[in-house]
Parts: sequence; C-alpha cells; structure tokens
Amino acid sequence: MTFDIIKERVRCHLNDMGGLIWTDGMLEAAVRSALRAISRVYDEDFTLSGLDGALETTLPDEDEHALVTGAVAYALTFRASGRFEDAAQDQNLPSALANWASAHMARFQTLLAQCRRRTHQTSPDPPYSQWEWQEEE
Repeated sequence: MTFDIIKERVRCHLNDMGGLIWTDGMLEAAVRSALRAISRVYDEDFTLSGLDGALETTLPDEDEHALVTGAVAYALTFRASGRFEDAAQDQNLPSALANWASAHMARFQTLLAQCRRRTHQTSPDPPYSQWEWQEEE
C-alpha cells in the first residue's frame, strides 16, 4: 500500500482517472486528512509510503478500505466547501455533490467506529480487555 496506489483508487471512486477535477495536491490533502483521522482512532502516528516523505507504510492493511473511503470523503468535502477554489463556499454548487460528500463522510465515520471497536476488542488494558468470568456457587 503506497500513496500512489491509494491516490489511484481514490481517483477511481471519484470517476476522475484523468485528474481533470481533483488535482494531485487536493488528493494528497484528502489522503493526509483521512490518515490523520485513522491515526487518532489508534492513538498512533501512521505513515503511508510516498506521502510526506515516508519510506514505509505503517497503516495496517485491514484499514486500507477506510483510508480510501476517508480520502474520497475529504476530497468531496473539500470540493463541496470550495476549500481549494476560494475562501467562500460556492453557493451555486449542485446539491448532489454536497450530498455525495455527506454520504461518504458518514460511511467514513462508520469505518472509524469499526476501527475503534477493533482496537478496544484487542486491547490488553481494562476496561476493554477480556473479562474473566467467575461463577459463584
């Protein structure tokens, strides 16, 4: 899993394989934002090979889908809010784009919750560690 691979998957989801709508810089910011969100869930600084000078990927493979979904959500949100075009939100923006951004962000939040539950289930520290059942007679 590298930045270039993730970027191409995000472009595919956005139906922008030619890069006519979302620039490399926009996608880089979107991937970075998604990676930070996942890192906060794990309370660990993950890296992605090729992003911000990282030589290796430390993000678990099982979270690749969450990263792609999050990057798509952020890219759509950035476009919908006009973050990269100008400081003011575009009032003429089609509502479909805003709805698309909102739906992807909701899906990303669901995937982050799944990551959070997974970290809690595998945690060796209470209160998330396995409980020992004691039968009283």
